[in-house]
Amino acid sequence: MTNFAGTFTASVDAVVSATSQLAESASRISQVDDTTIIESQRSIAQARRNLDAIAAKLAGETAARSTSEAGLTGLAQKEGFRTPEALVKHVTGSTGREAAGLVRVGVLLNDADDVGSSDSPREPASDRPWLASVAAEVAAGRLSVAAAEAIRSGLGVVDAGVTAESLAEAAQSLVAESAGLDADELYRRARAARDNLDELGIASRERARREQRSLRRWRKPDGMTRYTWELDPEGAALTEGPDLYPQLLRGLAAGLLDCLG
Repeated sequence: MTNFAGTFTASVDAVVSATSQLAESASRISQVDDTTIIESQRSIAQARRNLDAIAAKLAGETAARSTSEAGLTGLAQKEGFRTPEALVKHVTGSTGREAAGLVRVGVLLNDADDVGSSDSPREPASDRPWLASVAAEVAAGRLSVAAAEAIRSGLGVVDAGVTAESLAEAAQSLVAESAGLDADELYRRARAARDNLDELGIASRERARREQRSLRRWRKPDGMTRYTWELDPEGAALTEGPDLYPQLLRGLAAGLLDCLG
């Protein structure tokens, strides 16, 4: 274990050193041709998927060491944080949503590793074991954490109309067609797959999304006011298209009336 820890730390340090050198050369990117720009983007995207898989694994391990059973001796609690997500957010400088996504995907990855290990003492921690194929793709660097989160969110959970087996099949299908698709498109396809599995639940899911709509306002220290507007897909459609700003105003008015009503 000690030897592995030393090797792992050395590998992380080497990655930091290499990416620091790469960042120093970024000021001269204007000198490269178009092909190099596109291919470099692809290569860096692959490197990010690889690194994000490791980051998710670390986040999942943080969660495993910060359980409620561990109490104040848990990793997050010892570091002064109530939850593993809060600790990951602090350490990585990410948003709460990003940190939560890393933890959720990391738990999936750890469960997949534990299943394959005969001497693992830990019980599965994920509440969505049907996403095992998604976890495998993340671990292999073929699927980003954002894409995995899109599939997880889009497929939803088991209920009276949808079994774990059918969700596992849908997840495998989405993984098979994920090459070349961004996270937004994967989410749309995952939602469509869920609707195909559970037509009776479409109305209740639409109602749940409408109930999640919100409009929040807060004043910034410089006196400016900021609004955060959560819209369901139908409401968001009012703000899309070439005439963005007129539609945005109409959508805002409609959303305000709906939220207040």
